[in-house]
Amino acid sequence: MKRLRKMLLLPIAAFAVFAFGGCGGGSDNPPGTGGGAYPTELPDYEARKGEKEFVIWGFLTPPPTAQHFGWYADAGFNVVHIDPFVYQKPGQPEMYDRLRLAEEYGLKAVIDLSRDNPNDGALDMAANDYTDYPAFMGYRTDEPLTTADAEKIFENTALMDAKYPGREYWVTHTAGPRWGHGTIGDTLKWFYGQAGAAHKVISWDYYVLQGNAYAYAIAEDWLRMAEQYAKAAKDLDKDLYSFIASMSINSQKTRRPSEEDIRYQANVMLAYGSKGIEYFCYTTPGRPPFDGEFRAGDWALVWSPDYAGVDDTATWERTETWYSAQKVNRELRAFEHVFLSFDWQGVMTTKGSDARTSAG
Repeated sequence: MKRLRKMLLLPIAAFAVFAFGGCGGGSDNPPGTGGGAYPTELPDYEARKGEKEFVIWGFLTPPPTAQHFGWYADAGFNVVHIDPFVYQKPGQPEMYDRLRLAEEYGLKAVIDLSRDNPNDGALDMAANDYTDYPAFMGYRTDEPLTTADAEKIFENTALMDAKYPGREYWVTHTAGPRWGHGTIGDTLKWFYGQAGAAHKVISWDYYVLQGNAYAYAIAEDWLRMAEQYAKAAKDLDKDLYSFIASMSINSQKTRRPSEEDIRYQANVMLAYGSKGIEYFCYTTPGRPPFDGEFRAGDWALVWSPDYAGVDDTATWERTETWYSAQKVNRELRAFEHVFLSFDWQGVMTTKGSDARTSAG
């Protein structure tokens, strides 16, 4: 493990490459500098405000009330996750309530398809029509674990392309997918070579916060994974969305994040070219069926002492983490027109406080 305190210089060094080594296109280069020269003048960033929006969303569906969607938007999120299978089958009224609330609060909505039932995509697409809901952004599938899962996604993509042309369908991959296709890059090249035009995003999750209040550390292979996903997204011309940890998971012995932890994770993912971050989690998972994984104290941004997984009438509270996330998200929103003006090219190494190379 590498101590968190030994890596505080990493985002600074990585951002240096992100900002000065990867200017998108070259249209901002002054005349006479040549195609490969660095620009000698900064672009007019103020003129680019509103052109692109950094994606920030939180896993697990907020309850379908104005209060909860107001909290969600006020915390700086702009995409909301809707899980129709929280209610056992698609098409339940709560789903449509969420789509209407998302529009009211200026959010886009992604409908989640469970990996546990490979027919979820076909079932939801056949049973429902979301074209009348402006907030509907598309679908997301969670962590295909086998080649059979991936092949079902290819079938669902064809359905979605036909029914919802122009909408997105992204897949969240575990940290190291293989499926017998070699490296992470080889696997993603195989997957997206068959996945269809709807897949504009590579999403990945890995929860790196280790230890406790007395021994902070991060998982030592996090940055290697981040670079492999970043390179794959660049090579495949996809946007990269990266999960960050916003709650503890007792079974994995991860710690509850501080404000500095959230800011650190988000900034490092920016340094690896991410155009979106995904919080795990926004809503604290209910007790069943999560016993053994999420326990008392594993609170996300909002939690309820009597939430049981499907009950939206529970008593909810915003946690300290909600306020931490709000600060970080506002920082990202204020800066998005700058870093989204560039294309990611790579990272450079720097030395940590222990004089050992910390990145690469």
